[in-house]
Parts: sequence; structure tokens; C-alpha cells
Amino acid sequence: MQINISYHSCKGAILVSCFFLCTAFGYKTNEKNSEVTVGIVQENEGFTVSVKTAKNINIHFYMFTVDGRLVKELNINGSKRVNILQLEKGIYIYDFFSNDERIKNGQIELR
Repeated sequence: MQINISYHSCKGAILVSCFFLCTAFGYKTNEKNSEVTVGIVQENEGFTVSVKTAKNINIHFYMFTVDGRLVKELNINGSKRVNILQLEKGIYIYDFFSNDERIKNGQIELR
């Protein structure tokens, strides 16, 4: 008996298996953390990044263009508001991390 398995069907099976393994072992991307509130708001000429924490928790913020170029990186310790100015109009992707765990991500457009 001969079994023919194509590369593409194996690749799909591997991806599905990885997804289920990650789910089974508790891999997660939190959108909310009970100790931290983070957000990004468009202002007239840029963005305001805000972090509110009850404790001194270190938050890492990254902002990218849609083509993957890093345009801003912030390390915020505790509660703060930071203005990001002098960016070109366009769509940006952002991530907030705490202890190497993503706590929020999304995209925002500067008009």
C-alpha cells in the first residue's frame, strides 16, 4: 500500500495541531488585565498613550506602521500619559506588553 501526502496538507494539519496544543495548554492573549488599564487615543496631531496601574508595573508599548516598521517604543513604569507627535497620517498597529504577555493590541488611524 502506498500513501501519498502532499506538503500542503501536512502544513495545514501541523498548523491546526499547534493551535489546539496552544489552546489546551493555556496560551492566551489577554485583552484586559485586572491590575492594568491601557489605551491609545487619537489626538489632533498624534496619539496619547495612557497606562493606569494600582502598582508599579512595567508596561512596554510598541507602535508599527502597517508595513512593519517600528515607529515608537516606550517603557512605562506605573501610571502615565504619553503624547506621541510628529507621525505621518496613516494606519498604525500597536501592542502593550507586561512581563512578556500581550495585554492589549490593535490598530489606530491618524487622520
